[in-house]
Amino acid sequence: MEVTAILKFSNNRFGTIVLSTSVLLPNEAHVSGTKGTITLGSPFHAPTRLTSPSGNFDCPLDPSERKYEHVNSQFLKYEAQHVASCLEKGVKESPVMPHSSSLLLAEVMQDIRQQLGSWF
Repeated sequence: MEVTAILKFSNNRFGTIVLSTSVLLPNEAHVSGTKGTITLGSPFHAPTRLTSPSGNFDCPLDPSERKYEHVNSQFLKYEAQHVASCLEKGVKESPVMPHSSSLLLAEVMQDIRQQLGSWF
């Protein structure tokens, strides 16, 4: 199965998501704008390398940390630390990723699944 979703944002901006269950894709993310392109290396949800017009930036895994079941999932610790910090401060909603953003993301994903119908 191959899926391409084109997302339209305000100010004539677009995003594209490509998914395949039959072809090995690079699992990267590319963000392009007027000043160039930023590439998040594979796996893009937890990359160890970021390439931008300003240069290349490495984010190496910490070998002292225990092994995780999913590739590079130790990077999710930063999200967990942020949640813990918000809770310690009595903040019920992240100022970085508000609940409305999470809901919007879930709605977009659900809309894509509905359009796919029985394929997904």
